[in-house]
Amino acid sequence: MIVRDEEALLSRCLESVRGVVDEIVVVDTGSEDRTVAVAERFGAEVIRFDWCDDFAAARNAGIEQATGDWILVLDADEALAPDSAQALRASMALEHGGFLLPLENDLGEGRRHQTRLLRLFRRHPDIRFKGRVHEQLSESILALGLHVGDCAAVIRHDGYLPQRIAERNKHERNLALLETMRRENPSDPYVAYQYGKTLLASGCATDAVVPLRESLAVLARVEDPESYPFYSKVYLHLGSTLETSADLDGALAVLQEGIERLPDSPLLWLNYGCYARELGMAQEAFDAFERCLAMDAEGKERAAALSADMLWEDGQRQEALVRYRFAASEAGVDAFSIWLKLASRAMELGEAEEAIGAYEVVAGLNPDYLPAQLALASLNFERGAFGAAQRALEVVERLEPGRADVHFLLTACRDQAG
Repeated sequence: MIVRDEEALLSRCLESVRGVVDEIVVVDTGSEDRTVAVAERFGAEVIRFDWCDDFAAARNAGIEQATGDWILVLDADEALAPDSAQALRASMALEHGGFLLPLENDLGEGRRHQTRLLRLFRRHPDIRFKGRVHEQLSESILALGLHVGDCAAVIRHDGYLPQRIAERNKHERNLALLETMRRENPSDPYVAYQYGKTLLASGCATDAVVPLRESLAVLARVEDPESYPFYSKVYLHLGSTLETSADLDGALAVLQEGIERLPDSPLLWLNYGCYARELGMAQEAFDAFERCLAMDAEGKERAAALSADMLWEDGQRQEALVRYRFAASEAGVDAFSIWLKLASRAMELGEAEEAIGAYEVVAGLNPDYLPAQLALASLNFERGAFGAAQRALEVVERLEPGRADVHFLLTACRDQAG
């Protein structure tokens, strides 16, 4: 791993791999805190590396010092989920060159997003990272004729929390590196895509349009678009830039082009449906959500929830509730908003037991979410489950001390329990 001034986070990361890995190699790029001491306390070999504005060079320096047959890459703001060792061993027994691992991003307020990144790979002299930032490894693996598979071991990441980004000036740093890469590789569609994506994330949506369109212009000439795994994401981010600029018609047109070029991309259909719905094209939107659902792939839970919203608005509330149930059952780390929707809809329809169950899931994902605790208190009090109501009310009292209505209900619950 690469580190610099990661004293606050490094212990959590290294503790997560204790007993899982045989060795730890840490590449320090100039820490001024106790990062090196923390790494050494875990028995890590620490490599001192003079930072040269090149993440791939730093990662490759670490690879050079590794001695095992396989390499697992983590960053300091990540941690390997418990019980991942078995999944790692099962993957390494296969004849693959590398593996994509699920990366669960904590976005705050109960929101999570999952992606898959190539983090486990064979140690081989020709397998190396490439790129100053958003460095890639897959090209060198595929060049050897090796395959990239999927591994079930989960990595948890909280580096996208707003405070983390602000603390580290990530966008500013990455933009500077990407500008250098643009000068070095002016016709590289991946570099143009990452530059546009980072501009969008940093709040410069208008500036992001040009590099994203440049990326699409290059990709439009390729014979096998499916061989570029980021291709659909260029359309998605360009659509987002136009949406941010209040050009929904332009965003819809971009997604229309995307589904014509990449008709098997569920997320393109999903986002096309979202823009169509915002523009009042109800049938087109519903059909797009149905197309996404039929693919049984990423995004189907959101497609189910959005089509349920449309059915609800159309008065088909029982059918909508069925879809909300399906969306919640399929939701993974993005579950919070979908379970919340199921809970509130079930409550509106008088399905108290289902509403309680769904609100309990919401509260489990975010115990400090006040509306869920209030709903659990009310629903449980009404059905005479005073112990459950009391537990929810105690959370509410902690979150909003001094509420007279909460004090009254708590007293009633305690009297019933006594």
